Amino acid sequence: MERLGTCLVCGNDAFEDFLIAQDHYKKDYFSLQKCASCGFVFTNPRPSLSEIGDFYTSTTYLSHTSHDRSFMRGVYRAARKYMMNKKHEMLLQYTKGKEQLSILDFGCGTGDFLKFCSTKGHKVAGYEVEEHARMRAKEINGIEPYGPDQMDAIKFGAYDVITLWHVLEHVHMLNEQVDLFRKWLVKDGILVLALPNIESYDAEMYKEHWEGLDVPRHLYHFSPSAVDNLLVKHGFEKLAIRPLVLDAYYSVMYSERNAGKGNLYSMVKGVFSGFQLNKKAADTGKYSSLAYFYKLKSVGV
Repeated sequence: MERLGTCLVCGNDAFEDFLIAQDHYKKDYFSLQKCASCGFVFTNPRPSLSEIGDFYTSTTYLSHTSHDRSFMRGVYRAARKYMMNKKHEMLLQYTKGKEQLSILDFGCGTGDFLKFCSTKGHKVAGYEVEEHARMRAKEINGIEPYGPDQMDAIKFGAYDVITLWHVLEHVHMLNEQVDLFRKWLVKDGILVLALPNIESYDAEMYKEHWEGLDVPRHLYHFSPSAVDNLLVKHGFEKLAIRPLVLDAYYSVMYSERNAGKGNLYSMVKGVFSGFQLNKKAADTGKYSSLAYFYKLKSVGV
């Protein structure tokens, strides 16, 4: 285990205890702390880079098992397919409708999003830490992602868009990685981050049971202000924040299960409460998850 001594967003060294949450796969407990200066929330202490792999080995962890067959995974796949269209539409909106984009999906998993984008005529590349996911990406989608030992092969100034769909919260070397994103992008390139929102209504409702915490795999628990503080520091400027409305249904369903409720109850609760939370968030922006669109500044970078 390793402990952060300074805030990775603002550099402050004074923290407040925020929450204690359980890893609902391995049943260990982890502490969350909050920066007393900028309000950034993070898991502290946390598994080191050499230790974190053990926390991704559960057979029930969804991220890299999306092609397994079960009812829940079927629902998960259907939602992902729907969201691919929405994600692509948003990319075109914030890249001024450029017909062919060069896209790097960082943390691409089995490459489903990249495969979808390639069918739309875009030039695609992926990066994925987990070896089995890289193998599945090649087998299922014909995508051969870069691995950790190939990061130096990713060219500077090569990508119109870099996407991270629920990935940045997993990255140990946070500032170093964001700086690499800046270098990999073309002038005025777009960085897209999808992240759980620690200030969402479902986070407030479920507290330590909130699925968006996912300790210790989620090292950071971002709010919109924390994202902005981090990216502005690295030479980006905000274009837009968009809600990911389907995430509320998923979040409520799994948060109820984390709280000990049965599968049927959790599914029904997910449908009704997810709708209500999205409706409420329409006035406040406190959605379960948000997609952030930032442009690389062309001056002073």
